Amino acid sequence: MVSLELSVPRIICRSVSRLMEYALPKPKKTFPLWIALLLLLVGQPLLAAAGYLVGANFFWVDRDLVRLQRQLAHFQQMVVKEPENIDHRTELGFTYYTLGDYRGALDHLEQAIKMDETYLPAYLSRGFVYVALGRLDEALRDFEQAKELSPEDFRGHLNSGIVFREMGMFEESIADLERARTLHPRGSDIYYHLALTYEQMGEAQAALELLGRSLELDPQNALALAALARLQNR
Repeated sequence: MVSLELSVPRIICRSVSRLMEYALPKPKKTFPLWIALLLLLVGQPLLAAAGYLVGANFFWVDRDLVRLQRQLAHFQQMVVKEPENIDHRTELGFTYYTLGDYRGALDHLEQAIKMDETYLPAYLSRGFVYVALGRLDEALRDFEQAKELSPEDFRGHLNSGIVFREMGMFEESIADLERARTLHPRGSDIYYHLALTYEQMGEAQAALELLGRSLELDPQNALALAALARLQNR
């Protein structure tokens, strides 16, 4: 998704099936989808600092909203044609989520889970929705379920680690994020989130070292760059 912040608009346009590829190495690194939504929410100052400011009018936002609306219409049609197809149902729920329609997202993701209580993408996606709603206990339950369904998949550990940090449970956060790092040692975002946890614990030097490693793996990790600048300027 994965991390409570969500990547730039080209990432939020991805379907859930493509989101699930995040565990595989790619030529170009991306952030979990929840980072994109946060970047859109926090606005121009962070985007400029992160190097994603394209122009004063943010033309890419309009383009991506159009694509998302088309994606929504597509999966609405697919669900009508194949109502028992869990992939289409989850894709539709996730698209509602990226558009900010959390009620619509939950409706479809809950239906998907009823169709198959072992379907990992639906739990990860519903966890993202709960995070966006501030329902962290429910988000944590979904990410814990994801870990049970697929213990060797780093995404459940990564996202539960993030939620634990947001809940002020730093030891649990570090344990899950370290597990995610073991499973996916070249994940730049994992080091970034470990750094945030150590920063909140008051261990700035450890945070700086982790941010350095994050940027070694992905020099274009905008969130890590912003965090590094913030810590260095204290």
